[in-house]
Amino acid sequence: MKVNNEYIQISLGNRVFTRKNMILNRYLQHLIDIQFKGKKTPHEGRFTEVFFQLDTKKTINKDDIINYWDRETGNFNFSGLLVYGSYNQSYTKNTIKLIQTYTQGAYFELDGGYVRGDSTDLINHKLTGVGFGINAGLMTWVDLSDMDIIIQPGEKLTISRVDNFSTDLEIIGCDYPRHLTNINRYDNDLPTTVFLYSVGLGEDKNYMNKEYVIGEDVNVIDENLGFKVPISKETNTQIYPSEDKQPFTNLYPSKSTDNYIIYKYKIYKIVYGEDQETFEDTGEYYLGSIKIKNNDIQYIKTKIRSD
Repeated sequence: MKVNNEYIQISLGNRVFTRKNMILNRYLQHLIDIQFKGKKTPHEGRFTEVFFQLDTKKTINKDDIINYWDRETGNFNFSGLLVYGSYNQSYTKNTIKLIQTYTQGAYFELDGGYVRGDSTDLINHKLTGVGFGINAGLMTWVDLSDMDIIIQPGEKLTISRVDNFSTDLEIIGCDYPRHLTNINRYDNDLPTTVFLYSVGLGEDKNYMNKEYVIGEDVNVIDENLGFKVPISKETNTQIYPSEDKQPFTNLYPSKSTDNYIIYKYKIYKIVYGEDQETFEDTGEYYLGSIKIKNNDIQYIKTKIRSD
């Protein structure tokens, strides 16, 4: 799996500023977590707000875990928050392009309080940094302190980003690798999501000779920015009778070789309850297959990286 930020764009009236941002490891781990049912995390990869910093430089590192509001001190870690946003996804068989845009909208947050979207409170302030978050947790950041972006009268702040997600898996049974962003979609007017159900090995890329159901046959082992599933490469041996003899006499073995690692992603209907969502198996699924390169398989591993 790979995620690449194509660019961040800050628009103020007719002025446009473009940069690439730093993707925090927290977001990479989030993209791993959303593949599993039962993880205590929002199960989508899209962002829910934009953090912004005014006047003073904010130093953020790739490994930082920082939220908009500090529960221990009660202080706000950033100047403000944009909450009015939209997104659009386009895709190929192995990639997803996700475009997201946030504006001042009807209101935004500033210094811990709500202000009207047409407020002049941002005028004459220097924009020194912006970041995208999920449920008030910072996931990406770009430092703008060297760009001298002063917000002028009549300008409204709009922040957009374009990200590309890709996989080495060959997807079978779906138009695109939904699990990369796992954004809810409607199938037959029902909201659905996907989770990794099982992994396995197969002679053909679209059929598992041996299937390992996660949580039943095997348990997932968490790794830094990835996961692995313990598994052994087995040679399946079946017994067939010789054609010129009576059945079950003069038997000989025929061996079937595993050539592919296969991931099965099941599609679940989302049921919205008062307190939380639950998921119902629709019976539908798709596969992701990749050719085996190492004959001595002990684990099926998945890692995520960013540029």
